[in-house]
Amino acid sequence: EQCAVAFTVASTAVGVPLNLLLLLAISRRTPRSMRAYSILIFNASMVDLLGATSTLLTIPRHISGPFGIILIFYGPSTLVNKQFC
Repeated sequence: EQCAVAFTVASTAVGVPLNLLLLLAISRRTPRSMRAYSILIFNASMVDLLGATSTLLTIPRHISGPFGIILIFYGPSTLVNKQFC
């Protein structure tokens, strides 16, 4: 259980700054001839950044239960309110 949470935190903690770096590179270094393609990469990077940020804030843990899947949240958003997650 702790290993899964540690892996989630590590992978999303790396994903957020790398996506920010990619967005910066797209906005500053894209040549005119690649502008249409850079819009697609920019949109994909934004979606990935939002997903990584929300995962880092909630840190969900999926457990298979007898009646379905149980979600347990460990992230800092649990400090705000249980309904917030």
